[in-house]
Amino acid sequence: DSGLYYTKRGQAYVGLKNDKKALEDFTKSTEKSPALSEGWYQLGLYYFNKDEHDKAFVNFTMALERDGMNYDAYMYRAQCCERENKMTSAIYDYTQAISIRPSDPEAYYRRALVERDLKDMVNACKDFRKASSLGHVDATEYISTDCK
Repeated sequence: DSGLYYTKRGQAYVGLKNDKKALEDFTKSTEKSPALSEGWYQLGLYYFNKDEHDKAFVNFTMALERDGMNYDAYMYRAQCCERENKMTSAIYDYTQAISIRPSDPEAYYRRALVERDLKDMVNACKDFRKASSLGHVDATEYISTDCK
């Protein structure tokens, strides 16, 4: 599949710090194989790492339309939402990530931070406790300071 080839080569260019060639290859990947989730995901990651969160969001959405079980795409898209102050959407994406990997503490922790920002301390503390029980060290600190 030529789309996969361009995706892999684009990743190699990222490793070589050749952003121009990486962007060209990720774009070619989505053109050659638009149904392939990985090309869209890598393009989203490229833009995310450039702090172009609006473009990253669009590409993560395209990846998720093709593969709704992409945990990392949900996690990154949620962070894009946070940076754009779309907290309800961030919570939704973290919840989707949790449904995919319920034993991964990071999504619980990040969702708890958003809930804390929204002053929803009941749910924040519930998520901090869950993240802590799964081994997230930072969550434990929030429990001692915010969850009495």
